[in-house]
Amino acid sequence: MKNRIWKQIRRTSIAAVAAGTVLVGNIQPGTVLASAFQSGPNPKVEQSCFWTDREKGMAELDIRITGLKDWIMERRISDGNENLPEITESENKQEMEEEDEYMEELASGKTVYEENETQEEESEGSQEGTTSGGEDVENESSAMILENEEVTKEDQNPEETEEMPEEESEEESGENKNPDVEPEPVTCVVYVSEYFSPETTSLPENVQTQQIPVKNQKGEDTEITKLVYKIETENFHEESILLQIPLSLREEYRYPVEETSYLLVQDEPLQKDCDGAGTALLVKENGSTQILAEGISPILTVEAAKADMTLSVTSETEEMKAGKTIRYRVDLANTGALDLENIRMTSSFSCPKITQQWEEAQGLTGKGSRAEVTELKAGEQRSFYILAPLLNEQEKDLEHKVEAGAKVKGRPEETIFRKAEVVSPLQSLKADFSVKKTADRESAAPGETVTYQICIINTGEKTLHSVVGTERFQAEGIEAQFVEKEGIRLNSTRTKALIPQIAPGEAVSLQATVKIPEKTVNQKLFNQISVTSKETGEKQVTASAEITVEGKATQALETEMISENGEPDSTSVQEGMAREASTHPKTGDDTDTELFVLLALTAAITALGAFWLYRKYAGMRAKK
Repeated sequence: MKNRIWKQIRRTSIAAVAAGTVLVGNIQPGTVLASAFQSGPNPKVEQSCFWTDREKGMAELDIRITGLKDWIMERRISDGNENLPEITESENKQEMEEEDEYMEELASGKTVYEENETQEEESEGSQEGTTSGGEDVENESSAMILENEEVTKEDQNPEETEEMPEEESEEESGENKNPDVEPEPVTCVVYVSEYFSPETTSLPENVQTQQIPVKNQKGEDTEITKLVYKIETENFHEESILLQIPLSLREEYRYPVEETSYLLVQDEPLQKDCDGAGTALLVKENGSTQILAEGISPILTVEAAKADMTLSVTSETEEMKAGKTIRYRVDLANTGALDLENIRMTSSFSCPKITQQWEEAQGLTGKGSRAEVTELKAGEQRSFYILAPLLNEQEKDLEHKVEAGAKVKGRPEETIFRKAEVVSPLQSLKADFSVKKTADRESAAPGETVTYQICIINTGEKTLHSVVGTERFQAEGIEAQFVEKEGIRLNSTRTKALIPQIAPGEAVSLQATVKIPEKTVNQKLFNQISVTSKETGEKQVTASAEITVEGKATQALETEMISENGEPDSTSVQEGMAREASTHPKTGDDTDTELFVLLALTAAITALGAFWLYRKYAGMRAKK
């Protein structure tokens, strides 16, 4: 019964199509069949993406599924047709022959004409049919459907009559066959690419994740994330589904050397645990998984990363003073997104005599004014130190410059240069000295030799150069001479001594001798020494010693040092700090003339006084 009904339905469909075609023109049987059995709608998967925060590498993948509703409805209709009884090969061949004959009759218009006449006789009260083939296709189709519905048992052969109860029971049972079996769900599978990671805490509901081990494009072992979203097809009425997948670009891909585009989904040739696209709609049929639709991965472009570096130099020594060692800190920072390598630094000072030295540090090779750092990672900052011993004569402000050049890793043609400098005001060193002079005796007799000890002490903070001492007596005709000493230069008369240099805190001892003239008696001799230096300029310090010329010699009296303005100097230095002289020159004191004049004058005054007294007393006696 069902076979007969199915054949009638097919014939009716073919007749309707053929009748409609006759109105337009001739038609071939093969063309009609192709049009009648075209495939149904298929679902589609569309993907798009955009950056949500480029600096942090945040993006969103949108997956839109359309056409699934129509596909589910088509599938339900198809599942209903599958319950019809199977047609054997012989029956199918017979049906095809009958359909061919029927198509020929339709093409000639004969069948349509006969069926119209029959329809007029059997259908009372119905509309009048036409006699031309194809003029009233709607009536023709209705007549054929009525014919199918009015099929009686007399039209069937005995075999069909006997089998009818069984077929009807099968039909009834087919309608209620497996009423508890639910339709298989459609699954959307997304393989997130090896360049991105999903934000699992922000994924849509009912999305499951699974880690899949793969080898990335660099040949390294890594894992990608598989997202699974099941779509229940029962009572499904959605026109489209939108999945919004938040992703983050992995750290190692955020800062490429060159502009690079990245797939968001693991499409081929990127590896995963299956072939094909990275996004697909899957359904299970007859125990196997079928692909309904696939989506092509969208792409996001990452611009080339920027490379940058900062350099600064500061002094860590609080007291910037000549003669001390200054410690500088050099800060080097990689502020770009790419690694730097072969960083070369050069240090220079405004005083070319300064010889700097780099302190040891990991990854640093330093020699003299130059140093090299092997590598500086992106975001890394390091500090290096330079020691600079300053000269004593350094008085002007000190300028320190540091230059650095670095290669960008992955870009051999790109180099970054940076400069930094610092100017440090210096405190000039104090230049000063003191002089002390003593005689080896306090009094001396004419003809004796007196030895003087002169001690010059550097009481300042810098080295004194070209220190000159000059000997002189206040009395005329008396002259002291310096004793020769190694390292000391004397003039031709040996009244001046030149000391090349005296270091801070150091003392230099000189000796000078003088011979008391034979005619010098009962008077005091005052001896002075004046000292100057290159560093002190016009400053002059004077020291003196005094002796008394008598008939015998006594121990010398140490006198205070007298400065240029005549005030006593309070500096006291022990004689042990001075270097002893080795020889004693001979000197004399020609003071006889002055002494004799003084004595004669005194005698004359005494004589005049005595004479005046004599005359006075003589007059008084005469009056008596």
